[in-house]
Amino acid sequence: MRYAILSLIAILIGGCGLFTPRRPVGAIILSKKMDMPPQQVMTFREEVDTARMLAEEIEKARKGEISSVVEAMGENYRVYYIQIYASASEKFARKVRDKFEKEFKGLYSATIKYIPPLYRVRVGGFHTMDEAKKALKEIKSASESYRDAFIVEEIDTGQQ
Repeated sequence: MRYAILSLIAILIGGCGLFTPRRPVGAIILSKKMDMPPQQVMTFREEVDTARMLAEEIEKARKGEISSVVEAMGENYRVYYIQIYASASEKFARKVRDKFEKEFKGLYSATIKYIPPLYRVRVGGFHTMDEAKKALKEIKSASESYRDAFIVEEIDTGQQ
């Protein structure tokens, strides 16, 4: 009886949105498919937050807001990267990087750059926009996995 009452209270509170399990059942099922413990799989809420942040970043890139500082520095300081993935999980970012490097072995290399709160998987370090556009076209046409990839401009400070 005591267990039934506690269960009912948990269900009622959960229905109000005040209580959500730390790792939902979906994370446990997903963890078996990905061959990792459930505590390492992102919750649905974390994935939604990551997707929202990535969508905002893509929109800024399309509007040209990301490169505004770079434009003031001049062409010599610009470096172009192709961002193929971003996540709050470093482990997922590493998996995407490794998969990409297997697919494009010897052609392009990918690196992970952490800019809080996301780990970004980026390809290149191209010196001109034309090189980056050409590589982006090749990457998008070679694999459906990278159809949302986009070009990012950064200032080359000589530091990683």
